Amino acid sequence: MSDQQFAVVFKGKVVEGADPAQVRANLAKLFKADAKRIEALFSGKTVVVKKGVDEDTAQHYIALLTKAGAVAAIVDTTAKTQAVSKPAAEPVKPEQSEPATPQAAVPMQALATAAGETSSTPPQAIDATMAEPGVLLVDPQHVEAAIIDTAHLDMAEVGADLVEYLHVDEPEFDLSAFTLDPPGVILVEPEKITPPDFDTSELSLDEN
Repeated sequence: MSDQQFAVVFKGKVVEGADPAQVRANLAKLFKADAKRIEALFSGKTVVVKKGVDEDTAQHYIALLTKAGAVAAIVDTTAKTQAVSKPAAEPVKPEQSEPATPQAAVPMQALATAAGETSSTPPQAIDATMAEPGVLLVDPQHVEAAIIDTAHLDMAEVGADLVEYLHVDEPEFDLSAFTLDPPGVILVEPEKITPPDFDTSELSLDEN
């Protein structure tokens, strides 16, 4: 079994074209955290969403965050010494009767504080949890079916002309001012071309 450990980090970037406000709402629902804690993720500092996991688990978190519209990355932390203190408060337990699994609701460990806040003490993890796989991050919007009144419409018979034919009179041209020359008449005088004059006096032919 591999001893490699990885961390999932987030730097506040969202997927190209995504609405930042909607991404924040998606993350709030995903981590079950309030707006203040979610806003701390967008302070511009590097936030460790999850650490000390194998590569498959890290990829699972990346997929969930990407679906929510957040751009995250995986960092190999195998050779690094971890010195993060335990959170002061217990993480929020997932709202379910069964025990949480690594792919279900787990605490999110953050290494960033709120924007503008500095401290010399080790950063603390926020008490947030990950929603279970399959949870809808955005509630579907119900769209009422369009009601179109077609009572005044009817269907034409097969072969019927849908567009009325517009008669166009045949054009008449007055050609009385034109005449035809008899066959053989040259219509355009040929341009006189002077034959080329080559000096071949200095040329000779070998006798065979």
